[in-house]
Amino acid sequence: MALLRMALLRMALLRMALLRMALLRMALLRMESAASSQRCVNTPRIFLVSGLAHACRPYCLHVTAALPTAVRTPPTVMERARRESTVAPEPAVGSLRDYVRKIPDFPEPGIVFEDITPLLCDAAAYRTAVDALAAPFAGRVDRVVAMEARGFILGAGVALVLDAGFVPMRKLGKLPALTIAEAYDLEYGSATLEMHADALVPTGRVLVVDDVVATGGTARAAVQLVRRCGAEVVGVAALLEIDVPGARSLLEDVALHIVLRD
Repeated sequence: MALLRMALLRMALLRMALLRMALLRMALLRMESAASSQRCVNTPRIFLVSGLAHACRPYCLHVTAALPTAVRTPPTVMERARRESTVAPEPAVGSLRDYVRKIPDFPEPGIVFEDITPLLCDAAAYRTAVDALAAPFAGRVDRVVAMEARGFILGAGVALVLDAGFVPMRKLGKLPALTIAEAYDLEYGSATLEMHADALVPTGRVLVVDDVVATGGTARAAVQLVRRCGAEVVGVAALLEIDVPGARSLLEDVALHIVLRD
């Protein structure tokens, strides 16, 4: 009689365990259905159903269940930035002149300095300027040479657009390795450009980039340095040309690409 009672008790406990498992399965199906109707991720959470384990303990049955929990994914930093930011339309090339301001008597009395820093501060204008400088030379060059210092700001961007290497030309004494040098005249004096002697190879195709062409002396010195290395000067590109008598004659043997004219 005692054995019969024990058997009936165990059967009742087993039925309770099976019922709880059925309820868990129904809950799982409901949650999966809810997850499919909204953007969510299923994060498995493993837990021990204590009541079920207790009911089945006479059979040494330990049950775990993985229930996915519908959790709305929080937006990442980049997603929030994309949602909240607006991309300004790129200005037309002709309107870039509005981003260049004239500073009188700088760096010396009588000199009008063309200041491109407002253009550099505007991402869309900066991008338009770089693209305009690079456009005629796509697929034609493997090195971009630019002169210290504002030429670096434009030349490095042009090099990236053209998938070309970048070679800096610096003032006298600024480069660490063996250099070659070329002197030139400015509106307000003279200076010397240097370039590393091993920066270019004889088979190289080179674009010279600067911000402003005025007297043409800086660009001419850069062209001379490139040619002394045996490389080909594909062209000279400048953001702005200032009308100085005789400047064009210094560059008449190279393809000159000017984005803006004063």
